[in-house]
Amino acid sequence: MGPRMSVHWSRRAQQIRSERDQRVLNQRSRLSAELEGLRLEPSKVQAILNLPVAELVKMLNAGQTTSYELTLIFAVRASTLGLEHCWITEDNFDEAIRAAK
Repeated sequence: MGPRMSVHWSRRAQQIRSERDQRVLNQRSRLSAELEGLRLEPSKVQAILNLPVAELVKMLNAGQTTSYELTLIFAVRASTLGLEHCWITEDNFDEAIRAAK
């Protein structure tokens, strides 16, 4: 592959990343608004983000949280950190939220 082809594919990859990042930013904005609409206590959100999975299962079984709340909280977190650190290649946040509802 010659230098011209390499530049072409490099630009194309950058364009694809930029489009993905914009889509994830829009999605994160929408999910964040949805999360804010739940009016969860910030301490509960922080606890959920820091608890081990076994504790989250206990919270679910005790009715202290819902699958929807957990999925929404972690989708916002994953989209935030994912963009910040370039960890996102694909996502299924919308599908996960629909399934959790």
